[in-house]
Amino acid sequence: MDRPVTVALQLGKKHHAFLSHRQINSGDQSFAIALEMIALGMSPWYDNLAKSIEEDGMMRGVERSECFVLFCADGTLGQSWYVRLEACHALDAGVPVVIVYETDVDRGAVLTKSGTFDAETVLRDQVEAAAAKDTSAKGVAMTEKLRSFHAAVSSNSIRMVAFGRGKERNRMLSELMDALGHPEVLVPEAKVPSAGKIDFVLVGNLANSVDQMDCLRLDLEAKGVAVAVEEGQGNIIRDGILERTANLVVFLNDGVFTISYVQDLVRQAKERKIRLILPYEDDGRFGAKLNENGGFDFNLICKEQAPEDLRGLHADIECVKYARRYKFRQATLGTILEQGGFRERRHRPGDEELMANLEKPFSEITLGPLIGRGSFGDVFQGVHRRHDVAVKMFQRHNE
Repeated sequence: MDRPVTVALQLGKKHHAFLSHRQINSGDQSFAIALEMIALGMSPWYDNLAKSIEEDGMMRGVERSECFVLFCADGTLGQSWYVRLEACHALDAGVPVVIVYETDVDRGAVLTKSGTFDAETVLRDQVEAAAAKDTSAKGVAMTEKLRSFHAAVSSNSIRMVAFGRGKERNRMLSELMDALGHPEVLVPEAKVPSAGKIDFVLVGNLANSVDQMDCLRLDLEAKGVAVAVEEGQGNIIRDGILERTANLVVFLNDGVFTISYVQDLVRQAKERKIRLILPYEDDGRFGAKLNENGGFDFNLICKEQAPEDLRGLHADIECVKYARRYKFRQATLGTILEQGGFRERRHRPGDEELMANLEKPFSEITLGPLIGRGSFGDVFQGVHRRHDVAVKMFQRHNE
């Protein structure tokens, strides 16, 4: 992402931390950490923001990072071959290790009966599960290396940081800065401005959308807009935030319209003529409501789960696909900003020659699925000369 790196790096290093995680239950949490670090002027290595996610690119990322951050949740080492490979390379390269662990059992936390995180037991069990699953020569070698984690954890040479959401976020970031060796980085208090306009208000089913909403908040704030997020305590209505915004963003995950609080917010938004913007998840592992063919269908959420007075929402509101990969995520953000009444600057005066060189014949582009829709056109995933691209198809309006 194009944000300046202001926190000093060790000589020969390009990243303050390599964020290793299992995508299925830790990807969004790790993405939130990456976005928070970027906002603090740091340079994280995170796969969905990286230029290369081939094995060589990941290994270079580990070597060039000051610290290796392992996000520990269910199956992190036991189920993910790439995480084990990254962790082994960090041990071989002598890169210091920090463990950030999930604390919510509904989001992959592995806790004891008393609700605590026993790192030594969790790591041992996951490594032994991997050993039983991968009996190849390389798998056995990795298992032997990863067993050294046990001794490091028991000797307290690996720092532990509990992942934090909401009011716990600042505590988590401050502890992480200290663990990374950068206690000088001050983490500003995150709070909604007490007065003035709020550009976007984000709400959703916190049981399955809280991390996606958090990442969307951070991305939008990086674009310079003011954002407020539902905290699960009625803060949007209680604090009069809805009255200060022109855009209500409802994250369309399973069950969102069964929540009475969300229903009330949508009704009030319609009464106040506040724009409704509807990003949706299309991956069932992350809370998406999918049809029998495995695709997203707004009707399943709106017609089947919403009360009768809200079932017609899908008739005049276009949904926006929530994308994780950086190349496609920018199209998602651009569409949300466009629907919200913002226009991102396309190019500067004097760039005509550069823009001409960037024009590509449409015959060279392979068009993929629809990933976003705005008032001026549709955005598709595409491929140009074996590179992933986003393709915007502008609508033609008759004069």
